Amino acid sequence: MALKDLVSLIDNKLSETFNRKEAKPEQLRAPLLKGIEQATKQFENGSTKAPGRWWKASNGVVALTVKLKGETFDINGVATNHFPEERFGDFMKAFKAAVDAGEFDAELKNHGNGDAQVHISKAGGKRGPVSDEAKANMKKAAQARAERQRAAKEAANA
Repeated sequence: MALKDLVSLIDNKLSETFNRKEAKPEQLRAPLLKGIEQATKQFENGSTKAPGRWWKASNGVVALTVKLKGETFDINGVATNHFPEERFGDFMKAFKAAVDAGEFDAELKNHGNGDAQVHISKAGGKRGPVSDEAKANMKKAAQARAERQRAAKEAANA
């Protein structure tokens, strides 16, 4: 085996994963359960001005965006889910029960670590990876823009 082949097997990006402390499921669930309890209480009390509130209500519909550690926590692959106001409380009870049962443990374990197996997007974060085709299109657009600017500058100087 050549040195080049040997080096290709090394992945030093795994050092962060290697050094990560494994948290107990109860520790992982605690912030989410606290947030569920807080959001439920705020909704029941009609606290529409609470800081860090997960929900908004308008026209009989509640929009829920779960946030953990400054990032959204997607449910069903979506950052913001909508419910009729009268069913929001039922959803929150079911959500709490699912978290207690460990149904979100895999997502919670990987949330914020950059190696999640499910789609969990950052709130207001960067876009995903850009394809080579998109990069080429952006480069062409930049070149065309630069050419137009040069032509406009020459026309202004003439």
